[in-house]
Amino acid sequence: MRDIKFRAISFNRGCFVFGDLVHQALTTQNMIVDLGVAAYGCYPEKIIEGTVGQFTGLQDKNGVDIYCGDILKGFDELVVTCKFSEEDAAFTLSRHNSSAGAFMGEDYCRNFKVIGNIHQHPELIGGDS
Repeated sequence: MRDIKFRAISFNRGCFVFGDLVHQALTTQNMIVDLGVAAYGCYPEKIIEGTVGQFTGLQDKNGVDIYCGDILKGFDELVVTCKFSEEDAAFTLSRHNSSAGAFMGEDYCRNFKVIGNIHQHPELIGGDS
């Protein structure tokens, strides 16, 4: 069974926080309960909307967890982005500006390494830095 965990950029600290995604009932603000401090109590962390990424349950060739929004480099210098396909209900690896993607599998991901993410390193896929 894979871990269900999320990451997002903290509104206050400007760095990624990792943990459980919490939807506020009275507001539209999502929060993450940071796994790093959850042992000391439940402290939801306000996050920047649009930076949430779910853990895929897979790791790259270096054992790094892969999240939606990660940018990976593979064989022949192929650069792809991890996305979730609503149509296929699956995590995929897609080239920049492509709607088509390859389904992610454990063996397939071992050919790639995480080199950044779309939020902090958009220049890696041709976006604004």
